[in-house]
Amino acid sequence: MNPLFLVTAATSVLLLARQARGSLLPKGNVPKWQGTQAQILEEVGKGNYELRWMELPGYDGVEVSEDALRIEGIRVPVSARTLDSLCVMLEASPTTPLIDDLIYENATWRVAPRTFNVADPEAVWRFNAAIDEQLSAQSLGRLAWGLVSSVGKSWVLSNLALEHPGRAINYGLHSPSAPYKSVDGKVKVWQQPSWAHNPDHADYSQVARLCRLQKGASLPSHEKLKNNLLWIPR
Repeated sequence: MNPLFLVTAATSVLLLARQARGSLLPKGNVPKWQGTQAQILEEVGKGNYELRWMELPGYDGVEVSEDALRIEGIRVPVSARTLDSLCVMLEASPTTPLIDDLIYENATWRVAPRTFNVADPEAVWRFNAAIDEQLSAQSLGRLAWGLVSSVGKSWVLSNLALEHPGRAINYGLHSPSAPYKSVDGKVKVWQQPSWAHNPDHADYSQVARLCRLQKGASLPSHEKLKNNLLWIPR
């Protein structure tokens, strides 16, 4: 197995910059997300999850998930620690910032990220509803196949983890209206590579986007990776 598959991770949360605030659905009319990180791993262990793979255009042997990992239709919020466990279970790898850029640039379906109050117990459902409503509108209600972006932030492999022990690096939320340049400089993101969070934080916007490598393939990165861990213990 490629050593980059062997990752150690942690969760962390970052309040999103306010791009499009508000609720698309009436308060109280959707179920509250009650799943824990342990329950996410339990469901994946049972095979109760949705994940489709496709080769990243222009990168032979590099496969990425078309969408974030879903359980019962929900892009579940994960910590970096949970993502590490998912990678082991699914023989997968976290993405890198460059991979997330390439996913967005090659996406068949592009959706605008929405922001919600992380204290809202319905934030996970509302965040997902906003994505699914946009996908449905673009695909005229048909099942949408192909790369979808942006569906949230990713926990990513980065050398920044070496410089900030005890912190996991997150990145993403691509959007034309975002204020920051992506790592490849071609598009914009709301979240540049950040070490604001510890290994055990999760929120509605932090989803499980995964990558896997066929034999002989290398993980695309904007930097020469010196680290294959999502976080370095203090």
